[in-house]
Amino acid sequence: MMMDTERVMGSDCDRRVPEGLIGRGVQPVVELALGMINNETSILPKHHLDIVQSDTQCDMAVATKFFFDLVASNSIVVMVFGDACSAVSGPIAEISKEWNVWLLSYADMDPALSDRKKYHNFYRTVPSDNDFNPARLALLKEFNWTTAHNNLASLLEKADIDIVKSVAFVNDPEHAIKEVKRTDVRIIIGNFDEQMARLVFCHVSTS
Repeated sequence: MMMDTERVMGSDCDRRVPEGLIGRGVQPVVELALGMINNETSILPKHHLDIVQSDTQCDMAVATKFFFDLVASNSIVVMVFGDACSAVSGPIAEISKEWNVWLLSYADMDPALSDRKKYHNFYRTVPSDNDFNPARLALLKEFNWTTAHNNLASLLEKADIDIVKSVAFVNDPEHAIKEVKRTDVRIIIGNFDEQMARLVFCHVSTS
């Protein structure tokens, strides 16, 4: 099991998310499920499932080393459960398929991972972020907003909504927000959780 680390930083809006917040929240459920499977001999007779845990820190290098060490230990690896960070999920999915190991993410919504040709061994228990695009488009139309900042290029263009600028960030949104504010954009559609949203709103009001 590969657990993630989420760390959020800002200059005037410093706020940290506890490390491995999502991973630690999922861990008890996984342990419960494994216990039920191992105790029911009719599901996987003569097999016993174990979890090997690691904090990947949302770092591809850390996650890759963990995976290679696990494979080198001669353990029978059938699945990697994680990660919540696309910076880790993508590379590990590409690597793990060489050992016929499945990757199941509990939180990664990166649309790029929906490419079945490239990530045929990747599955997730959450929807792709692209699945929310129709709702976002409906919101823009409802308020007659015709200019927005977003990465929903093809969908918005078909709806005659202009995309002024598209930016991305990992931990600190300050620079990205400054870039957006230089364009005098008033409508921003972002893909982030409630913790990061606080930082984004803070930088919007102070940057």
